[in-house]
Amino acid sequence: MKVARLFVASVALSLAACGDKIDTSSPQAYSKSIAAISDNLPNEKKEEFRQAMIAIAFNVADPTTGMMSGATLTSPLLLAAADKIDGKSADDIIKLGYETRIGLLEAEITESAEAVQRLDAERRKYKAIFDNIKIDSAKYYIDDSNEFMAQPTLGFRITNNSKTPISRIYLAGTVISPGRSIPWVSDSVNYEFPGGLESGESQQLDLQPNSFGEWRVGEWSRRPDLKLKLEVVNVEGADGQALLQGDPEDVKSKQAEVVQLEKKRDELRKKLQNQ
Repeated sequence: MKVARLFVASVALSLAACGDKIDTSSPQAYSKSIAAISDNLPNEKKEEFRQAMIAIAFNVADPTTGMMSGATLTSPLLLAAADKIDGKSADDIIKLGYETRIGLLEAEITESAEAVQRLDAERRKYKAIFDNIKIDSAKYYIDDSNEFMAQPTLGFRITNNSKTPISRIYLAGTVISPGRSIPWVSDSVNYEFPGGLESGESQQLDLQPNSFGEWRVGEWSRRPDLKLKLEVVNVEGADGQALLQGDPEDVKSKQAEVVQLEKKRDELRKKLQNQ
């Protein structure tokens, strides 16, 4: 009987919360109505309700971060959403909160996906150039000729088989060991050719990137099984203008961003469906 009474009381509280409506006619009326709704909500719904209010009032996809994430339900700042929440119940607002967040994430996904498409289209435009810049005999090693500091060095031969003169090359470099899933280092490097690299020309390069950054010498740096992979991600022509506008690494970061945004959106969709 006691369990039954508790269940009935819980249902009664839930129904009361669902029935109460927000009154935004004045700050006082708002505070009173919001307190009444919050007091009647089950504990597991209170935070969900607060996050929904923040998402709606400040039009944010993630109400758990940012300056307004700590806003309380009685904060007058939440009256910024007055026209959207007036006369609505807790359930209405929780649903609207999820819909708001999903809509914002959808917009971010679309924007990031379009950016990836633009960058991909640019790269396809210059595919013949990139495909005809050959990197051979790539090797990562430590140069000990400097008595003050060991220098990480990227040695390779580059040949310009394209029809475009090159003044600067941008490379994405990765150092791996066979059998390891995580690279020792993954970073970019660029080099300006004195006098350029004309069509049909080759050069042997030994580049020494910033030894205090990602390429810095570590315990792994003298392993005998290290493999260096280099990928051409951008070039500058004879006029000093880069063929691809923006950071070529943006493609990878934007693709990863889309995956994360889609994951968040799908999680919110499930929560909305369970309302």
